[in-house]
Amino acid sequence: MPLDPSDKQLLVETQLHQMSVASDRLQQGFPSRSSDDIPTPLTRIEYHLPHPFPAYHIAMQAIDQYFKEFHIAHPLLKREALQSCLEQAPNWTTQERTNLTPEERHDIFQLYMATAIGSIRLFRDKIFDQHPFGFFTAALEMNPPAESRYNTLGNIENLILIARFGVYYNIGCSLWELSRLCIRSCIELDLHRRRPKSCGADPSLLQQSQRVFWEAYLLDRFSSRTLGRPFAIVDRLISADIPSSFLETHGDNISVFQWLVGIGRLSSQIQSAMEERRPNSAPFSAGASAAATPDLGEILCQLRCFHHELSSWNKSAPLFDNPSCLYETREFFELTYQEERLRLIRATIEVLGSKTMLPPDVLLEPCLQAARAIICSFASLRARNLVTFSRAYMHLIFTTALVIVVVLETRMRRQDGPGHKTRSSGIDADEWLRDLVDDRWNPEPKDVWNDLSVAGSLLSWLADSMPDMAVYNQFFQKLRHQLETAGASGEQPTQLVLENGVPGYEPNSSHNSPPSNTSSAENEMPLERGDHLDTGGINVLDFTSIQIENSQLDSLGDDGMPAGWPLAYVLGVEGISAGLSEFVWDTVVPWEESPARSSDF
Repeated sequence: MPLDPSDKQLLVETQLHQMSVASDRLQQGFPSRSSDDIPTPLTRIEYHLPHPFPAYHIAMQAIDQYFKEFHIAHPLLKREALQSCLEQAPNWTTQERTNLTPEERHDIFQLYMATAIGSIRLFRDKIFDQHPFGFFTAALEMNPPAESRYNTLGNIENLILIARFGVYYNIGCSLWELSRLCIRSCIELDLHRRRPKSCGADPSLLQQSQRVFWEAYLLDRFSSRTLGRPFAIVDRLISADIPSSFLETHGDNISVFQWLVGIGRLSSQIQSAMEERRPNSAPFSAGASAAATPDLGEILCQLRCFHHELSSWNKSAPLFDNPSCLYETREFFELTYQEERLRLIRATIEVLGSKTMLPPDVLLEPCLQAARAIICSFASLRARNLVTFSRAYMHLIFTTALVIVVVLETRMRRQDGPGHKTRSSGIDADEWLRDLVDDRWNPEPKDVWNDLSVAGSLLSWLADSMPDMAVYNQFFQKLRHQLETAGASGEQPTQLVLENGVPGYEPNSSHNSPPSNTSSAENEMPLERGDHLDTGGINVLDFTSIQIENSQLDSLGDDGMPAGWPLAYVLGVEGISAGLSEFVWDTVVPWEESPARSSDF
């Protein structure tokens, strides 16, 4: 149902006015909320005063970078339109904002946003000395979003640009709320339909409408999935076509965008299907009756089908002979595919729930392979300086690294035995799920320990780049150090979750010990007592000992984690990493220091 214009305007003003209110309070030196409601330092907002529009050659450098990289995956803006606006800069930079037409302010807003996004890598590589956030605030000052009614394609484009910038910097505004507003506006304009009325017979306008809708769709899926919240629109209501390369009138290569939309739709279907299979009450109970357990055959069949579709789509990724940016590399497509693959397998484990139905080894191997692929692909991109840091990447690497920790810990406890068959169907699950194995990432024992070291290095780099994320790096390094110590000594590692242990699990250090030359000196980083994840008095390998206030975990039981599976606690790791997801929540928080002393991330 279309949103009432007055309600929509109120939502826009409430949501986006927070940024200007926060900046005003910052400049006045006041906190944005009462002192008894101060969150952890993880929620600090970056802020910089608006920059004057830069010199022509500097602006062109940022815009070139925007189209070289960001535009490849997010083809929203037209270069000729930005170029035209840039050519007019000597005229509009000398005028008051109130003397400019709404159309001019809109064009200047998009020029500033392209400069802001394009300058992120340039600033972080120390090519630019002006912080991207200053261009972002200049855009908001030129064309305040709260003044828009969001009833045109251009207005929705502006919202998407704001949200995409917010992936790299905490803008103090909920990306999830922004994504929902984008989808609502798209629905009001019929953009989710195959033939929006507003497009008429204009093929160019139809192409742009499709780009805007699918950009909003991907943003909604990204933010909703990160928070575990419902999608703004269900797939069955969408009939819009994916933009066609044959109808392109601006010479853009949109093959990467088309591929991302395709895997995004498949990921959405997987998540929706898994949500329908999750138990409604008392999930993951170790004492649940056999009659209450999910149908194993159906779930495994669904797993195989989805896995096959993901694999097929991965093979259809576009190939670039000489990749010039992140989105043209084979590693980027592999990283995206393996992230979805790991999410599918973890969701299947969560649906199965009971340790009595399926031996853990059946799904642990593909889990480990996907995790290895993510770490190795990201490390390769990082080594070539093709990827920059963000909280989204911190969330991905942290969670993936914990998967490797858990698989290693499980293997150290495992007692090898004959193939397992389920009691409910007699299926030889190992044989039936053999096609889930990805031989490209089949590791030797020493490879897994090396991957753990690489993950630690990546997390250290991310933490150094984003100091408010350091607590998560320290937490992982503590886990890694304890696991390596246990593996090297041949001792049984401390039980992670199951208090009574898992029958049949014994240490197997001859196959799973870390290499003798593994150095753990950098891991001896004790957490300070005042840190968010203080480990004083608890076992750092026992995730259930950590108390996290997160309403998303309320349904998982008294201890906040599903029971039974050795990998089950990784499914609840979003509770531990709640702070990593706060950048998509609706938050405006007090700054700890003035803009002049804030960290230039």
